[in-house]
Amino acid sequence: LITYDLLKCTGQSDAVCLAGATHSLFGTSIYKDSCLSEDDSDKLIAVIGQEAFELVKIFEKTNRPQTIEDALVNKTLTLELNDGGRIDVTRIQLNQLAIIEAANLYEQHGNVPKNYVKIAELWATVFGNR
Repeated sequence: LITYDLLKCTGQSDAVCLAGATHSLFGTSIYKDSCLSEDDSDKLIAVIGQEAFELVKIFEKTNRPQTIEDALVNKTLTLELNDGGRIDVTRIQLNQLAIIEAANLYEQHGNVPKNYVKIAELWATVFGNR
């Protein structure tokens, strides 16, 4: 399954599912090559919407998955960026990013690695309820 399908089958919103489907188009902390440039942003927004686009951009810039795990553990809304900076997100965005990360890790590994305890707990709750 792909990230989109995993998110869809767990009942996530369209914005979360579409962000999961497109989460790596601008590159990630691991995949430095991007399929899209900043000039393509308006085109992507037209397809997936503003909310999903914002999640994609945060996902791209965030030093993940560790910073998402740390934010869940420490109950903070500040995420560390790949460039060493920080970004504040809403509680809803953090939860959305965490579930996208969980589905992404599940897709890559067949599970969420145990060292990401909070992300794994979230995934077990969401995936177990499908």
